[in-house]
Amino acid sequence: MVIELNPQVYVDAYMTRLSWSFLATMVLAAVMALGFAAMSYFVFSRPVIRLGNYIVNADPTDDSRPLQMPPEHRHDDEVQLLGSVTVGLFGMIRKQIGELRRARDELQNANITLEERVAQRTEELNSAMQKLEVLASTDPLTGLPNRRAFLGRLEDAVAVWRRRDTPVSFILLDIDRFKALNDTYGHQAGDAVLVALAETLRTTLRSIDIPARMGGEEFAVLLPGEELQGAMILAERLRKGLEQNSVEYGGSKLSFTSSFGVSGLPSVKGLAEFDPDVAVQFDVLRNSESSDIQGILYSLADRALYDAKATGRNRCKLADFSTLSEFKDQLPSDI
Repeated sequence: MVIELNPQVYVDAYMTRLSWSFLATMVLAAVMALGFAAMSYFVFSRPVIRLGNYIVNADPTDDSRPLQMPPEHRHDDEVQLLGSVTVGLFGMIRKQIGELRRARDELQNANITLEERVAQRTEELNSAMQKLEVLASTDPLTGLPNRRAFLGRLEDAVAVWRRRDTPVSFILLDIDRFKALNDTYGHQAGDAVLVALAETLRTTLRSIDIPARMGGEEFAVLLPGEELQGAMILAERLRKGLEQNSVEYGGSKLSFTSSFGVSGLPSVKGLAEFDPDVAVQFDVLRNSESSDIQGILYSLADRALYDAKATGRNRCKLADFSTLSEFKDQLPSDI
């Protein structure tokens, strides 16, 4: 028997066993890797993904629905702790949002209430301002406009006369012997006479005419659009009406009269009735912006009123416009 040793056989057997060992090791490693991956997914990744979806889809600001709880997790680990912390945080957020909404609603209600109060106070203030304006421009005894309001309307009428050639007349009247009436019957009787005179003015004048109490027993009437001739006719009508009027007071019938002074600014057509020199003076007044026309008209009417009292009272006097040159300190220098 001949025994022959062949090393190649041993090498081939060794390599075969080594190959199968390597293959088995690789298969085992793959199985272990798959098992670890599956364990990681179910133990860690899947709960984290579910918790992430819960965080993304949950809306802690919607308090119309109950707050959802996080997904169940069997293991007492960081994932479960994170879910508990998350739901607690959502609860705090919902609570804070609820408080903010309540504060917002309260603020809106407060703003609405404040706006209503401001509107109410503004309306009350405007009403008070209107009442103050009326009080500031009205005589409290007679209810007629006072001196301040009358002079403002006179200024407006003078401006219209300048721009549009609209005539304006001015009547100044004063109760005759008013001081004696007060001394005899008392100041309350005098007040009753003043009220009666104011009522006569209201019932006699046109709606566009403006009566006013200038102070004491002195009254004035502004006649927009009226020439001097018409103003004299109206003044005479007022004089007769007051003369025929009487006031019942304390069982006595109080009669009184008044004196009238009339002045005004005639239109270009009305100037034909005047002396040419006087007409020139009116033209200079119209074209001057510096003259105190209101003061001149008042002074002329006051002079006419004084003449009416000096010549017997209870009469009407037209202003002497030829005396316009005497007001040289109030007129332009070319008059």
